[in-house]
This record gives sequence, structure tokens and C-alpha cells, in this order.
Amino acid sequence: LISTYYGDVQEQDVSMHYDSLFNPMIKALKGGAGKIFYHDDKIDYYLECFVGRENETKMILDWIENSDQEENILPVFSKAGMGKGALVSYIIEKLSDSDYNIPVLYHFCSSGMPNNLHAILYHLILQGKKLQIWDLEDDEINQKVRRLPVKYHDIILLFQNLLDNYFKPTRKNLSENLVIVIDGLDEASVAFPDLHIKDYFRKNDENGDSIGEWTSGLNIKWIFTFREGFYNF
Repeated sequence: LISTYYGDVQEQDVSMHYDSLFNPMIKALKGGAGKIFYHDDKIDYYLECFVGRENETKMILDWIENSDQEENILPVFSKAGMGKGALVSYIIEKLSDSDYNIPVLYHFCSSGMPNNLHAILYHLILQGKKLQIWDLEDDEINQKVRRLPVKYHDIILLFQNLLDNYFKPTRKNLSENLVIVIDGLDEASVAFPDLHIKDYFRKNDENGDSIGEWTSGLNIKWIFTFREGFYNF
């Protein structure tokens, strides 16, 4: 056991077991970078208390269906407790209806490892794999999705590549659109200030240095929610 407090090395007492302390930490770290976070309970809760907003939801759904609009990023911001999470939960639920059949990749930021723009990318990619919206016939891209890159800029590059070249709409998805929802960007910003949502829209070289901007296709609809004052899109 390396004692970071005293700076020396101490022999482990045979009666002490560190697994109970370190295993949950290791599991949390691995979980933040390689699993699907299930937000069903949160969505169900939001839907129970969601009422009204008919005009807002109609405008958002119409915007999602339209592939010809030049703006494909929708920021939703307000003070805390105004119903941003409930609004996007309702949108996620509606898009699964037969009237739309538009796939949604979504993540609700919260405390802990899920509250990380790096981990969110893993989640979105794995969600897409589960929904079978990625064309993984190519061996190289299939291998990358099976063993996701560790570095932040590498996972960004993979996600950009999947959206640009390997998204395959189903026959029922007449609009051929895809929706990406990240709720609570301000929570991720507070916990991990070094990571910013603009990272997702940068082109990087092999060293991770920015070499320009990346723009997704207009069929990719991004919805970000955050508390007022944290971002300026």
C-alpha cells in the first residue's frame, strides 16, 4: 500500500481487505467509459409530471422531421426546475411512436461518472449499436466499436465518423434523421470544466490538436439542455 499522505510504503495488514474499497471505484471508472446508462426510471418520472407545452413540443417535433433546415442544433435553456428534462423526455418518448420512427441517442447528465462528456460519447455509441443504427459490416469500424478508443479525441473522431459514414436509417425512418439529446450540460461543465461540448464539433489531428471545425449532416438533430448562463450557442 503506497501511503500518499506520508510518502512511504506500508506493509498490508493481513486482516485488512482493500478490495471492498477499490473495487467499486474501479467498477465506476470502467462503467463511465464502456456501458449503457439506463435512464428509463428518470424518463418515466419526468413523463408522470409533464403537462402542457403543446406548442413547444410541436415546434420541436416539426423541426426534427425537417431535414432541409440549415440549423440542426437546438439549445434548450432556462432556470433550474423549469422542466427542461421533462420536455426532452416527452420528445424522446414521442419519437418512438409509429408516427415518427426516428431513432434517438440520449443521455441525462447526473452526479458521478456519467457526468462526463467523455463517458457520454461511449454511451451514445453503444446506444447506437444496441439500436442497430450503425453499419458495422466494415471490419475496421466494427473493431473500433467493439473495442472503443480510450483517448478523448479518438472517441470524438470515431463518433464523427459513425455519424458521417455509418449511420443507416431504417425503412420506417422516412425522414432519415437521427436525434441526439444531452440533458444537463451545465452539470457536466461544473464537474469536468476541461471538457466542453464544442469539443464534439472540432476536427483533431492524431495528437489531439484542433485543426478546424466539424459539421454534422443536417439530418443529425442535436438537442442540448442546460441552465441559463452556462453556454452561448
